[in-house]
Amino acid sequence: MEVEVKLRLPDAAAHRKVTTLLAPFHVSTHRQENFFFDGPKAELSARRAALRLRFSDRAPLCAVTLKARAVLVDGVSRVEEDEEELDHSIGRACADQPDKLMSAESRVLSKVREEFGVLGFVGLGGFRNVRDVYDWKGLKLEVDETNIPTRKHQSLRFFGLASCPLVSECGAQLEPLPSGRNAVMKEARMKVRTPRDQ
Repeated sequence: MEVEVKLRLPDAAAHRKVTTLLAPFHVSTHRQENFFFDGPKAELSARRAALRLRFSDRAPLCAVTLKARAVLVDGVSRVEEDEEELDHSIGRACADQPDKLMSAESRVLSKVREEFGVLGFVGLGGFRNVRDVYDWKGLKLEVDETNIPTRKHQSLRFFGLASCPLVSECGAQLEPLPSGRNAVMKEARMKVRTPRDQ
């Protein structure tokens, strides 16, 4: 089980401050494209689930992910996540024509069709992000800059400890997760994984 605390950096200045502080610890940079889908009758979002296709310049080059059974209690969300690599050309065809998700051979997509009764797919949109990865004091930190067609967001993700002095230093804010059909596209966040989840 993964435990996440999601934070958003307040502005581009905070993003610059974090990336400047972390520059000596930079490990890699990668670019991602994310597309989200639902059934035509909102079969997934009605049950607090989300389907994502992610393309990356790092392996896996294309992955399909189902996030389901989301429960939000006192600002803490618990979500089951099932991810599988998908052939890049099949993924691109599905991103361009969402109904192709119906015939794509995939354990995750079969689960979506069978468990959620999805009889077709519609695209909900998506975003691109650039993720800088750092190795800082034994923690894996990921600093994202996310470009949603009308807005730009910055976020910090770290894996390891549940508290990080860098968070207060850069002004990151804890926010409850949004709910609803388009919530998955609205904000960039910070993830925290406990050591047992690595």
